[in-house]
Amino acid sequence: MDLIADALRHAGRLLLGGDGEIWSILWLSLQVSGTATVIASPIVTGITLAAVQNVPEKFRLQLLGLGASRPQMIWVVLREARLPMLAAVMAGFGGIISEIGASMMVGGNIKGHTRTLTTAMVLETGKGNFDIAMALAVLLLALVFLVNWALTSIQQRGQRLR
Repeated sequence: MDLIADALRHAGRLLLGGDGEIWSILWLSLQVSGTATVIASPIVTGITLAAVQNVPEKFRLQLLGLGASRPQMIWVVLREARLPMLAAVMAGFGGIISEIGASMMVGGNIKGHTRTLTTAMVLETGKGNFDIAMALAVLLLALVFLVNWALTSIQQRGQRLR
């Protein structure tokens, strides 16, 4: 339990102490993960649009009975699928930001250029600096929590508007 408490205190000191390297690592992690999520999101949307072709006949007949044309059906399905797609984006972001293998293989761990939270954790663990590694892990968890909280808030607002 002391290890976790120490990690939380150390994470707070790193953030509040204005450690430029930590803020740089956090920012780079967010940039890389955000960019990858933005690139992958249209693919998820494309898969959803392709799935529209497999909408059950009963649903199509209901939409046609309401006077919906084929393009309108696509928009109706997209409107209904937007919240589950946001959940998929959230899960994708979580997977991307916590990825270590690809980060090390593709980008390495170059200070100021490719050092992300996960690669910095590996570095600090290898050096035996477990307190710093745990503090970085706490920051990673906090970052993922904040992003998912923000997206969940958007999702909940979307459900209330329906």
